[in-house]
Amino acid sequence: MTTIHYQPIKSLVDRHQTNAFYIVDENALPESTRFPQAKSIILKNVTERNKNLDHVTRIIEQMLEMDVDRGSTLVGVGGGITTDIVGFIASIYNRGMNRLVLVPTTLLGMIDAAIGGKNGVNFNRLKNYVGTFRNPDEIYIDYTFLDSLPKKHIDNSLGEIIKYNLLGVDVPISTNPMEVVPKCVEYKQRITNSDFHDSGDRRLLNFGHTMGHAFESLSDMSSHGFFVLLGLFLELQFSKYQKKSTSEKFLNFIDRKSSEIKDLLLNVFPDEMAEIKGMKMADVCDRVILDKKRSSGLIGMPLLDIDCVVRIEEVKVVDLIHFLCVKEDPFSHLGEIPDRF
Repeated sequence: MTTIHYQPIKSLVDRHQTNAFYIVDENALPESTRFPQAKSIILKNVTERNKNLDHVTRIIEQMLEMDVDRGSTLVGVGGGITTDIVGFIASIYNRGMNRLVLVPTTLLGMIDAAIGGKNGVNFNRLKNYVGTFRNPDEIYIDYTFLDSLPKKHIDNSLGEIIKYNLLGVDVPISTNPMEVVPKCVEYKQRITNSDFHDSGDRRLLNFGHTMGHAFESLSDMSSHGFFVLLGLFLELQFSKYQKKSTSEKFLNFIDRKSSEIKDLLLNVFPDEMAEIKGMKMADVCDRVILDKKRSSGLIGMPLLDIDCVVRIEEVKVVDLIHFLCVKEDPFSHLGEIPDRF
């Protein structure tokens, strides 16, 4: 069970003075200068492209040179990429380190990435294809990290916030951390504690991720929240495609939520929308075929049911491919999403 501390980072440093070793994203340096530099590795150029086994190997080599042992408390400080990498290293270094502490420094990290014990890295540009389940022992949430965070990184949390909202969490569509972080954390902790290894209701948290990850794996941008938002948009449309329901409530709900998401995609993420225009849908479909959740030609993915509740359904991969790739290119117009979606 992970203990959540809503406390300044200083309390962590004071509490773990003797045996902590820090892996810190350079973007967190204004705060990380308080950490013992002799017991820290600073990660530079932290991107999805560098979130791989080669990067993990280089970090482990540094840890060996700095005589980090299994009894050390490994502390990861940074955004979701950093906490994913550090959690993965804590799982495999010396067959598992004694304690893991995470300090998410982005809003997206606070509400999602650092919570729940999924760790991993990308492999051949496949998203989080190599990884482990290892819960952090503690998480420190220090809102002061958000004070200097660029607006685009704050906005990057919107995809996950809307996902929680669609799953029935009473969370506003807001980037005010006081309004969203505690509710998202409480929900994700509750669902991951009851289904740690992702075989039951935890899979609801994948809403938007099956299609979103397929596009994200082809991107040069570290904008996970955008791709979740794009995935939510497409998976709402896929829910309508699969159900073929004439329920007015169901169709109106999808149209209303899709319109809200579409406005965000076009107005908040114009650069990302321009990038996906150049993607080949055949490449996207190749990524869907390799989705790590697939089994025997099926993917267990969350879809909106006709009562407007999200539930897990076993979906044929060929149906996903037909939806995405047999139809006309959904991104044939710069910055636009055709009405057929």
